[in-house]
Amino acid sequence: MLEAWTDNLAGSLLVLARVAGIFSVAPILGHARVPAQVRIILTVGLTMALAPLVTASQAVEATRTEYVAMLAREAAIGLAIGYVSVLLIGAAQTAGELVDHQIGFGLSGIVDPVTNNQMPVVARFLQMFATMVFLVSGAHHWMIRALADSYRVIGPGADADLARAAEPVTVVFVTVFLTALKIAGPILGVLLLCDICLGLVARTTPQLNLLMVGFPVKIGIGVAAVLVALPVIGVVLARLMTGVYGDAMALARAMGG
Repeated sequence: MLEAWTDNLAGSLLVLARVAGIFSVAPILGHARVPAQVRIILTVGLTMALAPLVTASQAVEATRTEYVAMLAREAAIGLAIGYVSVLLIGAAQTAGELVDHQIGFGLSGIVDPVTNNQMPVVARFLQMFATMVFLVSGAHHWMIRALADSYRVIGPGADADLARAAEPVTVVFVTVFLTALKIAGPILGVLLLCDICLGLVARTTPQLNLLMVGFPVKIGIGVAAVLVALPVIGVVLARLMTGVYGDAMALARAMGG
């Protein structure tokens, strides 16, 4: 395998650029807390496994400037495929932020180690839960398979129209947003009923301090609703995650023309 990788070093570097692009943003492996040494070892190892399976005849004939442009294009293709998998986990985060806003957690948050930004409590919890579902459902295997099969559509060094990636990425955005609404919808409905009940209590008992009573009640009911809905949320996310292969291949076919 090492001889096959070194015999066509120019083509192998093109493969390395695409693999590195995916691993720089992919869930789990693209996490800021994962040591750089681990990511480098996995990237080089996967490149050595894939390089003998693909050819890059254009790289041999290209000039230095053209070859640098090929490397940049390969890295962009990898980033696009990896970004699709990141969007899928974003469905749970978006749903959590909607629930946080309704509960009242929007003003508080914890630091997300991936983006170094503050994220509300429920959103962070559902993001971690979605990451676990991503692993349990085997979506990371489908992502690697999509990477390998992408070379059937776009060979290393082949021309690719990156502008065509807009349409499949938009489709993924819509799917993720609809999934977030499916996850958050029932919980928001429970919180709406809670608001209605608290409003009726406030009308019948004006002397009751609704702010002091209503806030902890909404927190308790909201957290309980999230916990009760977790099994259903897991099923919805698993169905979304298993589609990562189809979404990534649709993106590759669009860019390959």
